[in-house]
Amino acid sequence: MKTIKVRKMNKFHSYLVLVIIGVLGNSVSLGIEKETCDTHSVSSQEKESLETGLSPDNPIVFIGVKEMKKQEALENEYLKKNYHGYKIKMTAVFPNRLWRRIKQFELIKDEETVDVFFDEEEAISEYEKKHAIKIKADADKFLRKYGKKKVEPSLDGTSFKRAVPIKNVKTEQEIEVKEKNFLDKNYPGYEVEAKEIWFVENKFLERIRIRKGEEKEIISFDISEYMKGHKDSKNFKLKELYHGAYLVELP
Repeated sequence: MKTIKVRKMNKFHSYLVLVIIGVLGNSVSLGIEKETCDTHSVSSQEKESLETGLSPDNPIVFIGVKEMKKQEALENEYLKKNYHGYKIKMTAVFPNRLWRRIKQFELIKDEETVDVFFDEEEAISEYEKKHAIKIKADADKFLRKYGKKKVEPSLDGTSFKRAVPIKNVKTEQEIEVKEKNFLDKNYPGYEVEAKEIWFVENKFLERIRIRKGEEKEIISFDISEYMKGHKDSKNFKLKELYHGAYLVELP
């Protein structure tokens, strides 16, 4: 088997979080099995690469790999080899501080979770070059359809950038009512599993994990207006999750 070299990227002071939450269903991204993975021994070099892949600013890089299928196959192989027994909970693609596109795998085994990050910039760039004609044709078709209209992203709560704004509230109970109304309308039959507040890009976002059978979603609500107007910053703490993202700990 051909040896793939793994290199480290330098760690930077800040990190731009643009999360595109992967939707969990019956299928798993890149064809990685949901149940269990094959057992492989881990060499000292692979142990080092394990440490490397635990941060979006220090991702796993497959040097010289520019084919997306090859990139995905190597990611698949790496996870099977080094994370035996883990299932893929969700995936996300987002740019890091240098705007290199990073693929995140959130893995779970029993109650233990771990995030593994891969640099996909070279593979994605090569794909875009090879499919430039088709991409341009799709873009032209889009412009013909919408003309010069500015298409605003839907604030559906499926990412930080699309967080549902919660405004004109004075109490936490009013926030809960508005969140419940939104979820009942857009996600009927789903039950709330957990809630937590994050501080990202100067915004307070309440992330609500909901579930309906095997289907899971994370919906984000922007509660910045309430937090900044009604909460004293001395009454809560910020716990850094990763560069630029903090968990808000309330008393």
